Amino acid sequence: MKASIQLSQRLVGVGVGPTIELVIPLSLVAIVMALMGILGRKGKIKPNGVFGIRTKRTMNDPDEWYRVHREAAPWVLGGAVASIGGIVAVLLVPRGAPQIVALLVSMAIMAVLLTVGTVSASRRGGSGKA
Repeated sequence: MKASIQLSQRLVGVGVGPTIELVIPLSLVAIVMALMGILGRKGKIKPNGVFGIRTKRTMNDPDEWYRVHREAAPWVLGGAVASIGGIVAVLLVPRGAPQIVALLVSMAIMAVLLTVGTVSASRRGGSGKA
């Protein structure tokens, strides 16, 4: 009972102080990452210059575009999960420095997952066109 009271006391303050300024951007990042992972896995992101994994190879070869997005999808979804974890952490830790640390850690995890997934997918197989 005491734990649930403490949790509710922490969540009551959402929207006051730095919490909302951290939660909104993290939520947007999580949504964009989830969309890119899901749509990329299904081959629903057409080659474009705005949204997706844009490398020389993916921009020059539509088959590579779809392959890289399909293979990177699990890593991208992992980045979305890291963002969601950051949101939960920001809501649960005390305001101030702990929230900033939670934000930075989740963003670092997300960046590592995206980098590993993109590099791994880009280097694997493919047509050899670059």
